[in-house]
Amino acid sequence: MSHAISDRIDRFVDWLKWPVAIAALVLLVPSVLASFELVVACARTPETILAFIGGAGLYLLVWVWTIRRWRTTFLSTFEHEFTHALFAILTLHRVTELKTTWKSGGHVRIIGLGNWLITVAPYFFPTVCFVLIPVFRLLTFVPTNVADAIVGAAFVYHITSTMRETHSGQTDLQLVGYLFSVMFLPTAILVSHGTVLAFAWGGLKGIHICHFDNQPASAESGQLCRAVLIHSLRFATEFTEPSEDLSITPLRALGVLCGLNLKLHSAALTPEPPPGFRRFDGRSI
Repeated sequence: MSHAISDRIDRFVDWLKWPVAIAALVLLVPSVLASFELVVACARTPETILAFIGGAGLYLLVWVWTIRRWRTTFLSTFEHEFTHALFAILTLHRVTELKTTWKSGGHVRIIGLGNWLITVAPYFFPTVCFVLIPVFRLLTFVPTNVADAIVGAAFVYHITSTMRETHSGQTDLQLVGYLFSVMFLPTAILVSHGTVLAFAWGGLKGIHICHFDNQPASAESGQLCRAVLIHSLRFATEFTEPSEDLSITPLRALGVLCGLNLKLHSAALTPEPPPGFRRFDGRSI
């Protein structure tokens, strides 16, 4: 029964693949602007994020002096495979094996078809940070500065390990496709890492300000965001039904993305992978 449910979730997630990619591309410029304003806000009130910066800087120095010369690390491989397993569990799959080695990478085996979100998750989701943040919220006896410094170190750790894992020979990126990776990952990285930075800067309120209350720094940047949205929707409508009405509304954007996705799926010639075990490799070359 659970196998059938996970397969349905996989088909639904795979159906959303290209709408999500296009939405991520549309939101790239607003995400860059929001990230820039977050960095400016941190620079204006550095006292709120000094411990985070200290931990991040300390890890970066250690990485430059020693870790970057290592061919691979057990910890980074384990985190990579654990993130695959985490997103597999979140999409209701049963993980049957999680294997990590010192030199030859690792892999995760799940029951079911699998989906692109499981495959690409390690490249945008800083798992260690999102584990540490709630843990330190519960462990109130840990000094705030110490917790922030550890999260800062984990933040830079994920960036450096992801840089090493992201290359043309990576089987995960080959599986989801380079075009999709280029369209989806930049925005996903900005949103996920921006969430961590915003929490370090202002806690839950900082996350709310960054993702929901953030306004463009100027009228020009606001016009730029609107122009990107309009031209992106115009590009998408060329694949569906042409229309002179390019007003931006959530329903229209959703309709355009779903219409484009139906076109892409109707033209797809790739056969559906057989059910059973799915393997995700996490080798670092």
